[in-house]
Amino acid sequence: MTQYMRPCSDINEGFECSSGSSRYALIDEEAYNDYDYIYGTAPDRYSISWQACLLSTPGATPGSGTGTLRFRAALLGTALCVGSIWVGDFEDGTEIKTKDVSPGSYFEEFTIPLTEEEMANITNWADVRVVFLTYWHSKQTSPGTFYVSWAQFEVPDGATATAGLEMGVMF
Repeated sequence: MTQYMRPCSDINEGFECSSGSSRYALIDEEAYNDYDYIYGTAPDRYSISWQACLLSTPGATPGSGTGTLRFRAALLGTALCVGSIWVGDFEDGTEIKTKDVSPGSYFEEFTIPLTEEEMANITNWADVRVVFLTYWHSKQTSPGTFYVSWAQFEVPDGATATAGLEMGVMF
């Protein structure tokens, strides 16, 4: 089985909201909804715009295994777009996995698989964050806008205790 960690609070206000004022609430659905979203545009050439959201704590500490960050994104214009899993603050936390993505002008799903070794680097399951970043790097074009409509982090179920049988006695 799988546990799902979804955005549950905003860490910063780096991206704008399509409606309302809570960024996490626009991307935390169980099933995606592309009608509400967050979006960011880098303010100046060679600068970044980023949004971090705390993820919900899993019901049980995940057992060993792989994980997958899934999110839906779109891009209007030209920009470098990045999705990441972090533990702790974006500036001084631990980057677990980052991947550049190249969305088209319509929302599509992206996945960032995490190996068992990468998952083992997550030691504080109450402080896991998803970070989205856009970077304007082109001299010839105006900055692009990076849109995100949904995100979830899939992690293994909690480790199960196994009962031992020794001389007919359960322990």
